[in-house]
Amino acid sequence: MSIKGNKSDPSPPRNDRCLLLELPRELRDLIYDFALTENGGLIKDENFDPNSGDATGRFRAAGDEAKRDANQLKFVCRQLRAETKGLGLRLNVLTFRFNAQQSSYRVLMHFLTYECSESYLRRVKEVVLITSKDRTPLDETFGSPAFHAYCQKHPSTKVTIRLGWFRTFVEPVTWCAIGSAIHYLLNGVMPTCMVIGRTPGANQMIRDEMDRIMSKCEVICPNVQMFPLALETRCFGEASLWAQSDFERISWISQCRAWSERGFRLSYSAPRSRHDKRLAAQRLNGVGRTSQV
Repeated sequence: MSIKGNKSDPSPPRNDRCLLLELPRELRDLIYDFALTENGGLIKDENFDPNSGDATGRFRAAGDEAKRDANQLKFVCRQLRAETKGLGLRLNVLTFRFNAQQSSYRVLMHFLTYECSESYLRRVKEVVLITSKDRTPLDETFGSPAFHAYCQKHPSTKVTIRLGWFRTFVEPVTWCAIGSAIHYLLNGVMPTCMVIGRTPGANQMIRDEMDRIMSKCEVICPNVQMFPLALETRCFGEASLWAQSDFERISWISQCRAWSERGFRLSYSAPRSRHDKRLAAQRLNGVGRTSQV
């Protein structure tokens, strides 16, 4: 039995006091940061409908199969809701995934347009898009004025696109050709292992891919980085099937690993206008410059 007035009494208080809210605000903020930071960031793969009555479409912690709202503190009381609202956007990487009906791009754009105010968007530090295995999401992001407007308006927000189209079942020559096209569009230079004139079929694939993307794209924002979603070097098989030598095969594997680890963008010196990219495309028809990676 507890003794009233005994300071060593370990039993909880018997009134409606909330000891957390009695702490100084600075200490509460530290607790909120710890409680709302997720190791794997926050995941969103559906649109949020405020009339649904459940957590469908809200951000959830990575690995939470129950799909609960990541911020459970806001359901405790009004004060905790006010003090923690929007903190998860600042503390975590926000990952948008596709579902059976929508691409990750469309889930992102619904969030930007209908679910989040501008004041909270300014808190976002990093956004990741996981795209499906087809090229449609790539066309959507490159060709979306709204997406580019968001990236330009929030230059301090890091935007990463992980391309699901680059998977193990893609043929090596296609993997290298499309990867080289994206590399060239983002940097204005070819990768060193792409030797112009030696593989005309691959070169034509690069030109076709560049023409297709450039016909949709106005600006490639410098805060946007792109990665292959996965790389399995076993898919490159024997050199005799697609490369002219083992050296060429090893060079391509090294390049693909660099794309997977560091992304397609080497620097912020990418072509910034249609005119610049037309010059880049013309340069590809000649000798072409190569990068050092």
